[in-house]
Amino acid sequence: YSSLLEEAAARIRAALKADPILRTHTESIRVQARMKSAYSAWSKMRRKQVTLTELHDVLGLRIIFKPSQSGRLPTPHHWQRQAILCYRALEVVHRVYPPLLGRRIKDYVACPKQNGYQSLHSSVRLGSLRSEIQVRTTEMHRFAEFGKASHWLYKSEESDGLDDWLAAAERSRRRQQQKGSQRGGQKD
Repeated sequence: YSSLLEEAAARIRAALKADPILRTHTESIRVQARMKSAYSAWSKMRRKQVTLTELHDVLGLRIIFKPSQSGRLPTPHHWQRQAILCYRALEVVHRVYPPLLGRRIKDYVACPKQNGYQSLHSSVRLGSLRSEIQVRTTEMHRFAEFGKASHWLYKSEESDGLDDWLAAAERSRRRQQQKGSQRGGQKD
């Protein structure tokens, strides 16, 4: 599926860069492609009791763009402009890959999650698999990856989050070492 993802990313990138509104109002546009790991897909299939083709995020494309500078806009206008450009980018994506019928578009731009996460999510079909599309600005992306909305940080409100993440990573490393040493002494 990697060639399918790369082809889809290239088609979307070309359509976004050809759009006159986005070309005028953005400095850069990136399209990231990813495939859910086999274990993650299996876990989700088991948890939701669905088949692989019923998952909507086995393949994923994330559109991240940087709006061009338009002088000093007041904060409400700044966010309004970012939202408008996100909606425009999703409109362009849907011209290339129509949204799946029966799947809602998740609008975390107009209605951010409690932790402040902002992005537009939609489902499209790439080949035989449903695929998730995410659209956000570089500012929204930075917040999702490194700010309060990031997975490793929002799990703990009491501490600074990084300590919890490092402790969890260390526990995971120790478990992996223990599993490896236990298998090393066994005969198959």
